[in-house]
Amino acid sequence: MDQESEQILFEEERKRLVESFDTSFRPKKSYILVGFFLCILVVYLLIKILLSAPSSFPSKTSITLERGASLQSLARELKEKDIIKSETLFQFFVIMFGGEKRIAPGEYYFETPVPVYTVAYRIGEHLFGIQKIKVTIPEGVSNKEMASILQKKLSGFDEQAFLDATKDKEGYLFPDTYFFFPNTTTDEIIRTLEDTFKRRTQKVFSEQSNSTLSSKEIIILASILEKEARGKDELRVVSGILQTRLEKGMPLQVDAPFLYLIGKGSSELTLSDLRADGPYNTYTRKGLIPTPIGNPGIDAIEAVLYPTSSSYLFYLHGNDGVIRYARTFTEHKKNKSLYLR
Repeated sequence: MDQESEQILFEEERKRLVESFDTSFRPKKSYILVGFFLCILVVYLLIKILLSAPSSFPSKTSITLERGASLQSLARELKEKDIIKSETLFQFFVIMFGGEKRIAPGEYYFETPVPVYTVAYRIGEHLFGIQKIKVTIPEGVSNKEMASILQKKLSGFDEQAFLDATKDKEGYLFPDTYFFFPNTTTDEIIRTLEDTFKRRTQKVFSEQSNSTLSSKEIIILASILEKEARGKDELRVVSGILQTRLEKGMPLQVDAPFLYLIGKGSSELTLSDLRADGPYNTYTRKGLIPTPIGNPGIDAIEAVLYPTSSSYLFYLHGNDGVIRYARTFTEHKKNKSLYLR
């Protein structure tokens, strides 16, 4: 074989080897790329599955987050109730959206299933998904009257349970305007009323040195004032009169306790009612009654601490609603004849 033929054969063999090498290498590159994209797909699907709402997510459901609940306990409860799939992812998103401190207690309502990041965002931003109900509790109402107001407003409220739990808390549930969820528990409502009382009266009781009365006596007298006077000025004048009567050892002779005990106002009381002796009868006994007869507001409490000094010892509200004061019993009887006809 001549040299030219050998060169041709060599070139042909080289081309064959190169083509063979390329052919065997190309599939390996494809496999790597396919494997890479499959990994990405698996990770994507895994994350998507974990982020998405569980298939058993209960529509039209709510979860009540109690005061002081930790992020871990909340995540566990959401997982147990099939609202989220991953506790870890939920905690991650809560922290990403502002942290555990942004979590607010309350009732969170979910109309339809939502992803875990939506659940975290709503809880972090206090988006409860349900409208709170406005409840206004007037100053001076008793626990029984308060329970009746709450019962009419809140579907989940247990009136009897409220009365049982607050039988020793008359006077210490603050009257105010509140916003409650429809299914707020009775215990949570009581706790809110008590906490508000402590917060709103903290400054007032820090000035208690202005009075010779104890904290309990201040609340008792304030609860009486709520039924006996109207407006700040009147509250303070009547407070001065009643405290003067206490200092002089005179019976208070107020009708408010009768309304609390037997449901009778001044115009309905009989001589028999006034003569029926008992710890709440301020006609037959001197001093303050044993307990508050309602839940006073700040104005009444401040009126006890800062009474208006006067020479009056008697007062009455005429049929026209106007208050009349008197220094002597004779003047008081005259006012009765003129304004209570």
